[in-house]
Amino acid sequence: MITRHHLSLVFICTLMLGIMVFPRDLLLLCILVTGSCIGTLLPDVQIKVSTNRIFLMPAWFLTRFSTLICIPVMRRIYHTLNYKIPDRGDKRLTHSIPGILIIALSIAVLSAVPVIVDWIAPVPLFAVVFSLGATLGLVLHLVEDACTRKGIAPLFPFSTIRIAGSIRPCDKADSRIAQYHFHHCSAAMVIIVLHLSGVWPQSASVLLGLFTLSSCLAVMIWLSDVRIETCCLRKENSRTVYPVPKNFTKRIFIPARKDREA
Repeated sequence: MITRHHLSLVFICTLMLGIMVFPRDLLLLCILVTGSCIGTLLPDVQIKVSTNRIFLMPAWFLTRFSTLICIPVMRRIYHTLNYKIPDRGDKRLTHSIPGILIIALSIAVLSAVPVIVDWIAPVPLFAVVFSLGATLGLVLHLVEDACTRKGIAPLFPFSTIRIAGSIRPCDKADSRIAQYHFHHCSAAMVIIVLHLSGVWPQSASVLLGLFTLSSCLAVMIWLSDVRIETCCLRKENSRTVYPVPKNFTKRIFIPARKDREA
């Protein structure tokens, strides 16, 4: 999916879960949502900024964290395990389970740096919540991209398994992404109403948030026709193939009769 789809869907998903986890702490809720929105941008290392898309500049700067820090670590680890990745810009590096685990671990380590510098024994709750939010954003990014036609390679480079759906994010005729936003917003509104009314017991609020989030993701995966394939290569029949005339090679390699006589 494109950047704005990732941000909006992850924001809604994190909000419906965060309201139930931190019902009375607005600051922690904001930190969780901020971490998830940042985390969902980090896998898109292929993002480009042009003159007519200058609004993507902050997202591009955030993805440099993955490009300059996380990807070299990934390639080093994979090289040690005899998996050579010649292209450092390979999208599958950051769109896989091992990739997002390395990114999440890098975020957790950097979040603990201020704690180590100040010699504070316990890790502050803010750093923990931010790291958890970033990890949630990374996971949701994979789930959302798995619903697209390009899909993801979840076990790259250890396996050729590919998970893909039927969504084309740039296809305006496909209204399913708009439906996902409607479903997510409706579920978030139900969560907010239950929280404000006090009908749902606080002891089971986290379970309700997890159930609602899982239901929204399950509906999104089901409507996207997600399937599992055993090859990461694109199928040739997905592109239009034009027939080649039988005398095509003769026209190229055999000179015309007039040219031979001359």
